[in-house]
Amino acid sequence: KPPKDLNAQQRNLKIFRDESDLTGPDLPQALKANLRDSAHLIVLCSPDARESDYVNDEIREFVRQDERNAKRIIPIWLSGLPNHESESEQESQKAFPYALYEVLSEPLGIRYVDCNPKKDKLNKDDFEASWYAVLAGIFEKSKAEIEQRDRRRQLRTRRNWTMFAVAIIAALSIATIIALQQKFEADRQRDNVSLQLARNYWENGRQALDANDRTLALHYMAEALIKAPWQKDFS
Repeated sequence: KPPKDLNAQQRNLKIFRDESDLTGPDLPQALKANLRDSAHLIVLCSPDARESDYVNDEIREFVRQDERNAKRIIPIWLSGLPNHESESEQESQKAFPYALYEVLSEPLGIRYVDCNPKKDKLNKDDFEASWYAVLAGIFEKSKAEIEQRDRRRQLRTRRNWTMFAVAIIAALSIATIIALQQKFEADRQRDNVSLQLARNYWENGRQALDANDRTLALHYMAEALIKAPWQKDFS
């Protein structure tokens, strides 16, 4: 389905593949019916495709049904050489089917040479410009318009991710501040309890000292020193 801001008909694309999607015993009639219902014909160009009667007949039939369909053919160059760049001794390496030259004065293929679908992304890196060209052909828009729209989409995506990251950082920061405040409060309360306990021990030690019970006084004062936070003054 095309992007909403592309100013194109909003509908899901239906793809017909002539290798696996044909049904019924009458293959030519099934092919003609599918070609008649197709808005565009994507031709994968290679030396094998050039010599294929099946590929050439499909191109001719697509244009025979409507002469305007010649402009709706999207050649994709997969392997071999462009016909106009090959020498006479390189006839077997020509990539573009004969029928393309019958319906188009000078067919230009969208370059996907050396593309490995298993490891290469069809719309990224070396093939990004080719991907834009394919979309331009399908949606009948200029390649520049497709590129500009995709740049805007990428910008929106980056902006959204940035805002999301900022929100996450802010949430984590707030959570950290709350956790630190809670820890500080817990430490403060614990210190207060320890300080009060130490003061009680210290006071008991003084009383024992006043009663000349130095052993008990030493015990209480030692406990006071153990229990008291060292930064607090309990004396």
